[in-house]
Amino acid sequence: MGLQIFLWVYLAGCNLSSILFIIYTSELGARLADSGRGVQLPSGERICYLMFADDIFLVGQNEEDLEELKGILEGWCLNFHMKISAKKTQVIAEGEYDWTITDTESDNLIQLLQVSEYRYLGIDQKLSFSQTSSAKGQSMVAKAKKYRGAIARLRRTVPDQVAVYRALWESVAVAGIMYGTEPLTISNEVIMELDDIQRWVAKVLLGHTVSEKKGGTQDGARMGQMD
Repeated sequence: MGLQIFLWVYLAGCNLSSILFIIYTSELGARLADSGRGVQLPSGERICYLMFADDIFLVGQNEEDLEELKGILEGWCLNFHMKISAKKTQVIAEGEYDWTITDTESDNLIQLLQVSEYRYLGIDQKLSFSQTSSAKGQSMVAKAKKYRGAIARLRRTVPDQVAVYRALWESVAVAGIMYGTEPLTISNEVIMELDDIQRWVAKVLLGHTVSEKKGGTQDGARMGQMD
């Protein structure tokens, strides 16, 4: 993935703030794209930034990439009277580097925090793609086990068990477990463990008596939601 800078840029104020922010950031996106910096995807497309709501993510192959992208961001903030929240800005990169951002109000340099990981939109982002995928896989299994435990505790208290189990698993559990996995590579070991847990849920749905501590069965019907 190269080096990454993750910035939260927040515009507080009236109800029009989100619309104004979109107008402003469209210009920023054009400036960043014109730099030619960033990382190249397998498709051949080159990206140097991502934006979601009031969050901005800069990514480059090296320190030079990020320094230029950061300079473009600082120039844009100055032109549009925006301010970066340095306290909410983090850098994830290999090795030690002196990362600073310019305060557009005082023109002072502010030291940025360099981290080995950060949490964004509910996903722990690591230094590399493989590390992020591995961490997500562990999180998926842990979350699936929690949902399995919740279903086990409901067995004696819910009248219409089949409908409740199915709705809980398909509408809540699967969505939560699979959230954010689209761009990641999930290992076969994680997939097999998730399948084992899903088999347990399927067997409960069919009315079999199973132990919560035993992960799965060989003859349980598959619900097929995580294939």
